[in-house]
Amino acid sequence: MPGSVAATLEGLATSLTFAPYGEHTYVTSSCGFTWECFGQASGGNSLTSGVGDSFVADCLSYPRGTVRVAGFDHPQYAGIIYGITGVCHQASNRILFAAQLLVSKAQGYGLSRVFGPYGLGPWPERTKCLSSKTTHSSDTLANPLEDIASKMGLTRSDNPMNEYDRVALSTVDGAEDSPKELAAFLKARLLRPLPDTLVWDLFALEQGFHKHQEKLVHQLEGQQISREVYLQELNMALRFLMERSRKLLGEKDFTLVYGEAGAHPESLVNPETFLASH
Repeated sequence: MPGSVAATLEGLATSLTFAPYGEHTYVTSSCGFTWECFGQASGGNSLTSGVGDSFVADCLSYPRGTVRVAGFDHPQYAGIIYGITGVCHQASNRILFAAQLLVSKAQGYGLSRVFGPYGLGPWPERTKCLSSKTTHSSDTLANPLEDIASKMGLTRSDNPMNEYDRVALSTVDGAEDSPKELAAFLKARLLRPLPDTLVWDLFALEQGFHKHQEKLVHQLEGQQISREVYLQELNMALRFLMERSRKLLGEKDFTLVYGEAGAHPESLVNPETFLASH
């Protein structure tokens, strides 16, 4: 049976099956776990890897399967409801939290992070899975990286993370509402900081998207709109966000931040996965 308190957890990426832009991500462990995160889980290229507790990672991969929304069973993985609170990138990040890693190098991540590094809404499983109630150990895993590194005789410098990953991890609660996370992401992609006023303008755009998307979710849950209309409206909101961001950043910086996926926001949510009725 798979499971190790000091496994190598790896985030991998494969090309999307429904669009030529962006990448699907999933997670594996050296001890035998594979977490598909809404899609294909083989043949991928490595994005990141590090030591982590695979028991905790597997715990963080739940709940998964389906959840009832507007009369339909929607795909769910690591507590992420596909296309509503996040996509595969957010599910992968939740699982990789056990190793303090992110799939931030994936193509299309710039677009997907509008859902926040760990998805929209609460994440109660994080506290549960990192608590002393995890079945494999009585230790409290308040900081998985430091706990595991200590057991391995390592220091934090042995497992370096880029600046954006560190900021995102430090703002895990409500990271989608943090201008610090956005500023760090922009700096990581552009290799230079942007003026605070520009960051705040971009942040305001993302906040506007969140409010509109939240309204769409309420309408969907109340069966005021269909799933097809929700997806259409979501893509329109994403396109508006990207077009306004392009005007603020300029063409060159926009491409560096969001890549080709930024020009094709409909590539974020796979309609076949979202509209499938299980």
